[in-house]
Amino acid sequence: MMAKLIQTFLRLTAIGGDYPVPTSEASYLAHQALIDEVCILGGALASDGTWSQAPALQEPFAQSLLGHATGAGQRYTPFLNPGHGSDKTAIHAVLDDPALQQAAADDMLALATTRFDAPWQGVVYDALHLEAGYMGKQEQFLRLLSYTAQSAGLSFGVSHPGTRPEDESTWLSLDTIAQIADVYDCYFYGWWLAPCSIGPYWWVVQGIENALKHGIPARRIYLGIPNYARYYPASNDYTTAYDITYDQAMQIVHDNNSFVQWIESDETGLIREKYADVGQGHIWISDGDTVRHRLELVDHYSLGGVMLFIPGMGAESVWDAIAEWKTPATPDVPEVRASNPTDFF
Repeated sequence: MMAKLIQTFLRLTAIGGDYPVPTSEASYLAHQALIDEVCILGGALASDGTWSQAPALQEPFAQSLLGHATGAGQRYTPFLNPGHGSDKTAIHAVLDDPALQQAAADDMLALATTRFDAPWQGVVYDALHLEAGYMGKQEQFLRLLSYTAQSAGLSFGVSHPGTRPEDESTWLSLDTIAQIADVYDCYFYGWWLAPCSIGPYWWVVQGIENALKHGIPARRIYLGIPNYARYYPASNDYTTAYDITYDQAMQIVHDNNSFVQWIESDETGLIREKYADVGQGHIWISDGDTVRHRLELVDHYSLGGVMLFIPGMGAESVWDAIAEWKTPATPDVPEVRASNPTDFF
């Protein structure tokens, strides 16, 4: 049986608008035995082709994260986030200039091998949705980064929204990912899809099958699991939403005397998530029940594993589901006992 692997993406910063989110260090440390790889927001791209250390890496826990990962036998493969904290002008400048692309590739290697949290064992590039004129340039840039990383013995991954066939023209080429990526972290947020859930089940299935169709090996695909809740304060406004923790979601449900219901499907297809009407708005909720369905997809398609986004935000039942998934089932062994003549009558 192949190992079932789990990556965790530790953001280590507060997100979620009016709902500050605690850092995920406590959850990460409490579940070390279930984690095989840790990814953190590692670097943002500047217009001169240099990668800056993400501000989150200045936090005390981040300073010791490599030591924690090493001690637990986990791979350490931070994210490169070219659009972090910018309006894309930096990535545009680099993509427009082959010399700056080369400078960025060289500086990526320095970031991963010589800076304070080095050495990294690999990098994961968080691909951007760019204007049509820049998509091809980004693919060229990815090829250069991949070659540079792999030539130095580092793995190279691409994090990218799962793409359905009808969306391919506006997203990064899956053919390119198949050629260059050691790991493909595909995530499915789906907030623009009715009814604005975290990631409709049917869309996840289509995205996986489309990636396989383009030749991305199943064992290189990691299914992203956004294990937090999404809160829409106004039922008629899908543009204003907050990513909140499971505990915060349950508190809002309690305060509104509401209840959580299981949504199996709607007019768009299978959803398989939990939902609650609260006040004038609603919440989509992820927990162990919803995550189990995603883990079943990993097994069904023989994928490499899952990436759990920001572990501190989720329900403890998510970890219970992962623990069950990672533990091989013990086959039933029939009871053996001495025969008795009366057994045959």
